Amino acid sequence: MRGLEHHALRLRSGDAAAGLTIEGMGLTVNANRDFSVQYWIRTTADSDSRMVLLSQKDTKNNSLASQKVPGWVFYMSGGTWAWNMGSGERRLTYERDNGEHMPLNDGRWHQLTMTYDSALAEVRLYYDGVNKAIYNLSDSEGFDFTSTQPLIIGGTGQNSNSRQEIVPTIYDGAVKLQQLVDAFNAFELDNVKPDELVRLVVEPEVLFEEKIRARAQTLGAESESFIASMRSTDFTRVSQAESALMQNPYTVHQVFSFMDVAPLMKTYSLVDNKIVIDHVAAEYYSERERLYSTDFDIDNLAIWERAVSAEEIRKSYAVHFEPIIADLEPSIDSITTGIWNIFHGGLHFSVDEHGWDARLGIAQILEREGIDVLMMQETYSAGDFIAAELGYYFATTVDLDYLNQGSNISVFSRYPIRELLVPDDASFHNVAVRIAISETQDVWVISNWYGMEAFPAVFEFHQSRFADTATTPVFFGGDFNAVTHT
Repeated sequence: MRGLEHHALRLRSGDAAAGLTIEGMGLTVNANRDFSVQYWIRTTADSDSRMVLLSQKDTKNNSLASQKVPGWVFYMSGGTWAWNMGSGERRLTYERDNGEHMPLNDGRWHQLTMTYDSALAEVRLYYDGVNKAIYNLSDSEGFDFTSTQPLIIGGTGQNSNSRQEIVPTIYDGAVKLQQLVDAFNAFELDNVKPDELVRLVVEPEVLFEEKIRARAQTLGAESESFIASMRSTDFTRVSQAESALMQNPYTVHQVFSFMDVAPLMKTYSLVDNKIVIDHVAAEYYSERERLYSTDFDIDNLAIWERAVSAEEIRKSYAVHFEPIIADLEPSIDSITTGIWNIFHGGLHFSVDEHGWDARLGIAQILEREGIDVLMMQETYSAGDFIAAELGYYFATTVDLDYLNQGSNISVFSRYPIRELLVPDDASFHNVAVRIAISETQDVWVISNWYGMEAFPAVFEFHQSRFADTATTPVFFGGDFNAVTHT
């Protein structure tokens, strides 16, 4: 078929070429080698069709476990581009559901590029010649994404007409929850009530104490000895069952406010001492893990064993289309900065449950206030969405992926991000970026989230920047987990 210049490759469901392995290109990716990958894509696939575009990892589905598999993958999700890189234990993922921004499925050719600079431990992602996201991969724990998998175009996936089965992980979550309920009820106090299930998960010791006291009130003179006896009971079985829930993405838990956005409350309930799966919720979450069959055209696939520059990428796109990049002013007099902890990724209000999307509200407030650069905390899975709404550059880092939510600290910028730095021992707490606010002016913007115990490592890491503020100004702000005093 006709491509950008000559012939392009068309991949459709059922084609022999779907999931096409490219042999002999000699690209073995690891953290010690620079590389870049670029290709053009065209599709009219439905926005609900999540499908692999190009990968160098074993991608069976879009589950958390699959995202952690070493290697990288570009895929389509929500009508736009998505990307993931795993190291075996951790992951970085760019995936959002506002596909009206940077669309892929509009029937036009779009260019996608990934560069990796080993010296900086930095991945940059580009859409239509413009850098959109930057990820730092370096911390004291290490992020080894080494993959010996060949380069694969597309994937087999599932047919869009096939019924999505509930994923085994959800059934496993029900088994683990039942083990917790049974372990608690074995104390032969009042059994866990349906409305106590979340309390059992979040604070089993507190619930245990309450039920001990409730029973003791019926025992009269024997109450004190009963309380003492129950408090000496071995609680290990309950503790182990509660801890096991943390290994499953559908039963992961924290404080009560987090449970409002966690899958557990939506997926499971307790009826007559038995855990019951809500099949509507289970099918929804299972669908999010599903990958569909290939349905796109691809052209001009290119691979380099170096990190291609932003200027080279812009020029390669400009051969065919004009890139949309705002020019910098010669100099400017001021910028407006902001700081925001958006609380669990801003997910506490959604269109389905509340009639509005908190992530959209965040973007609208930032736009209304004219924020040029934002230091964000508790970004989690919302950063790419909000940046796309604003049309901003987005920078973050690999961290501990707390409760499978994604990266914590980030920076959003109206202006190009030239450099991204992260303290090795504080990747969950601190991200610094150097931003070009004009042709002649740079600033450092440092986003933070920590208590004072993390301060020494952060302060030591940034001493050279603090000492050079006369040359390059520094904006340093965030959530310090401290009560203000007046």
